[in-house]
Amino acid sequence: MDTQTAGLETYSIESLIFFAIFAVMLLVGIALFIRWLAGTNMGSTSLLGISPKSNLMDVSVVMSIFGIWIFAQLLIGLLLTKTLFFSKFQDSEMVPYFATVLSDLITITAILIVAKNYFRGALKGFGLDVRTLWRDIRLGLINYLSILPVVFFITVLVAFIGRVIIGEDFQMPNHSLIKMLDNGTPIWLSIFAIILATMVAPIVEELLFRGIFQNYIFSLTNKSWFSIFITSALFAMVHGFSLKYHWLSLFALSCCMGYAYIKSGSLFRSMVVHATFNLVSVASALVTIHFG
Repeated sequence: MDTQTAGLETYSIESLIFFAIFAVMLLVGIALFIRWLAGTNMGSTSLLGISPKSNLMDVSVVMSIFGIWIFAQLLIGLLLTKTLFFSKFQDSEMVPYFATVLSDLITITAILIVAKNYFRGALKGFGLDVRTLWRDIRLGLINYLSILPVVFFITVLVAFIGRVIIGEDFQMPNHSLIKMLDNGTPIWLSIFAIILATMVAPIVEELLFRGIFQNYIFSLTNKSWFSIFITSALFAMVHGFSLKYHWLSLFALSCCMGYAYIKSGSLFRSMVVHATFNLVSVASALVTIHFG
């Protein structure tokens, strides 16, 4: 049943509930972010005294991992389209998603091998200590809430500026997953894509961007925030090809994930932030698509 408010567009009850929950999340996030700013002298003292993780990575290792991540999906995609089964679906979304899963598994394996052989303390020294998992889940959610109002404000501001400069027809582009969910894709493929976006992608991207890139830059420069900013710029640039105009909000989100990793020393913390952001984004899209 729909609920109508005078002078406003009609929204479903489900949409109103989601918007109310999101509004509460924003208010909590604003309070947490202000508290963090006040307690860290505007962030300047938040990472003092934290040293880079001891590792033996050089630029060849970093570039090799990056190459695996970039080219594995392209090569696997080409191979899949040549197989008897997948050749029937070349014009669908199936091949790219299966190629992504296989290439992500290859990338994850390669990164774990690097962590085991190049980091002091192996996987635990890399930031994968299961003993901290529950603490990372709890504090990762707090980190997410803290950065949510910043990301939201940037997105709204960019959309406003876009409408002023380009016109009322300006729209922020949606992720390919959101477009797929809105195009009558088979339910099994939609579920597969959602799992990929909310679970697999955060794992492989945090292992790569925070675990490899940020660690390398931090070790090279011994400057925590510098390593976070450079890694976040790369993160925003890579994702910006498909999410034009979202660069600044992606940069802010990535800074939060980079901060969470250095502050805690755990990749699980940044994975929780990343996964929660993707999950809320997908939930928002599903509410809009199905309930208006």
